[in-house]
Amino acid sequence: MSKRLEVYKGYQLLAEGTAKQCADKLGVKVETIWYYKSAAYQRKGSGENRRIAIELGNVTE
Repeated sequence: MSKRLEVYKGYQLLAEGTAKQCADKLGVKVETIWYYKSAAYQRKGSGENRRIAIELGNVTE
């Protein structure tokens, strides 16, 4: 099972799907998508110019 994510920049939805699908769409590494979701990244600051990843649940394939 894969986890389903949404990646936002401010209030704009940039990508949705698995981490790999989001990474491919945004042109970044899968690790970067998981970093956007991490607590360490969330502590770095706030603002509408930041990207954040939100986990929605599991995807069964």
